[in-house]
Amino acid sequence: MRLMPDRKVAEINVREHDGMVKKFVLYLFHYLLIFISSLILFSCAGYYLFFCDWNVTMMQKITNGVLIIMSVTASLGFYWAAKKLRDIY
Repeated sequence: MRLMPDRKVAEINVREHDGMVKKFVLYLFHYLLIFISSLILFSCAGYYLFFCDWNVTMMQKITNGVLIIMSVTASLGFYWAAKKLRDIY
């Protein structure tokens, strides 16, 4: 005696639903990465415009420059990852 005659149909429907959930999660993750990238970039620009003081010793100038370069690189890295994620779905 078979208790679940439509089990195969139900499994197929669940698999289709999982594909839609995966696309939705990738879509949200893409926009989350873009948002993080823009936050880092605007934070870096704000630091450069409002807080960075270039009338300091050479070591502090180098530290400021390295921090700005690392922030821009991190921002571009998040944007690159979001772009690659966008190509997936």
